[in-house]
Amino acid sequence: MKKSGVLLHISSLHGDYGCGNFGKEAYEFADYLHDAGFTIWQVLPFNVPHKDASPYSSVSTFAQNPLFIDPEQLASRGLLTANELEELRLAAKKFEKDYYSLSCDREKYLRLAASRLSKEEKKSVTEYVSSNKQISNACKYLSQNGEEDYLYYSFIQYEFACQWDKLHKYLAERSIEVIGDIPIYADLHSSEVAYNPECFLLSEDGEPEFVSGVPGDAFNDAGQKWGHPLYCTEALKKQNYELLFDRMKFASSVYDLTRIDHFQAIAMFYCIPKDGHPREGHWERGVGEPFVKRLADEIGRDRFIVEDFNCFPGGSHALAEKYGFPDMNTLQFTLGVGKLPSIYPENTVAYTGTHDNDTLVGYLTSLPAKRLRGAAKALGLATVATPTEVAKAGIEALLACPADRTVIQAQDLLLEGSEGRMNVPGISGHGNWTYRITKEKMQKLRTLAPSHRALLKKHGRI
Repeated sequence: MKKSGVLLHISSLHGDYGCGNFGKEAYEFADYLHDAGFTIWQVLPFNVPHKDASPYSSVSTFAQNPLFIDPEQLASRGLLTANELEELRLAAKKFEKDYYSLSCDREKYLRLAASRLSKEEKKSVTEYVSSNKQISNACKYLSQNGEEDYLYYSFIQYEFACQWDKLHKYLAERSIEVIGDIPIYADLHSSEVAYNPECFLLSEDGEPEFVSGVPGDAFNDAGQKWGHPLYCTEALKKQNYELLFDRMKFASSVYDLTRIDHFQAIAMFYCIPKDGHPREGHWERGVGEPFVKRLADEIGRDRFIVEDFNCFPGGSHALAEKYGFPDMNTLQFTLGVGKLPSIYPENTVAYTGTHDNDTLVGYLTSLPAKRLRGAAKALGLATVATPTEVAKAGIEALLACPADRTVIQAQDLLLEGSEGRMNVPGISGHGNWTYRITKEKMQKLRTLAPSHRALLKKHGRI
């Protein structure tokens, strides 16, 4: 059966605590997906971000975002009081768009909750963390004040896992699979680099001479410089790719399918001088087929999706095809050149757009008039059709395409303009990662559920 789903990160859910979490709003969104006939919920990486709030920049793949822990579930177990919940709600109104301040404020209350654990609860926390070396390393890396700190970070990872497991089971009971995301690179300041420095191309002072990025592409003509340290392919090969494999295996334990962000780097990765411009970079060979074969053999060919638009050298697209990993296609790029998603293959995941794209309406609005008319004509619309009319027809064309899976951004279902954009790649600030689906927007989606279900049924996706 062909499937369809919605892309909305946990942080984008509405609620009383400044950032979406695994509380009642997540269950409400799951109910909407079920009522509308969607069988996929796609999210962004769950790991705790740095100050800029990007989930693609983290202190560890194995350390999950404490803001996703629902305070009300903690209160139900006596770990927070009613007064403390009210204090959290007041702070959330103040810090809703300020991720770092919100995180600092939330930490005070999560530490209180950790201090109230019973002896039996502490034992469960310790057993969970000690059962996974990489999670333990992440907690050690974050700890600065000895045993008490380590218990706190262990509690965060344990509580996160428990709450997510509960929500994940709720989704599974409704036949909704979760597609999650894993960044291909680890940050310089991360547990991966701290405990495995030999696996990265670092100089004697522990700093990278070259960093991650890409030359000019569809998102940015000038190229992008992400700044992550690069993997040492030879060192990874000697250890049978253990570190990189552990990162993928952990993600696969969290999500039903894992989307490997920037799969290109598996085949060839782009090296940019640390103090240089993306145009000064060069390509190097990545871990390649031996690593992909291990993923396929030990985790499963049906557990991965790859972000690969076949626009760079190295054969990453052929590698994905050989092992049956679905790649991606994006409606925006297709309509932008006057073509229809009917050209997509079956073994692909077709998106209206990703977290790095503008919304569909925003993108169509930004097109030159001639290209917008071309998109309208391809969809069988009058050439005077508005961006909103083209977007609605485009979504239906996406659902009708051959792709086994289609994913629509929640913002596109709501026909939002550029104000709903999640991220502008290569540019910090500008409200990146702060999108929230308000209570009113959520109610609108619930109202639209019957029409969404009818559309999915029409195109054989229920």
